[in-house]
Amino acid sequence: MSKTTLNQANLEKLGAEKLAALVMDLVQGSAALQRRARMELSAAQGPKEVAADI
Repeated sequence: MSKTTLNQANLEKLGAEKLAALVMDLVQGSAALQRRARMELSAAQGPKEVAADI
């Protein structure tokens, strides 16, 4: 498998900082993707944060 194949294993190799920058670029201009990203952040904090977002 190529090192440039788009898959989870290869993306994990980019590291958190590069992936965060990529996510920020991808969600720009998309309210739905921004909502999804915020919900994931809330979910990492706990159910109360998710409920507050809803």
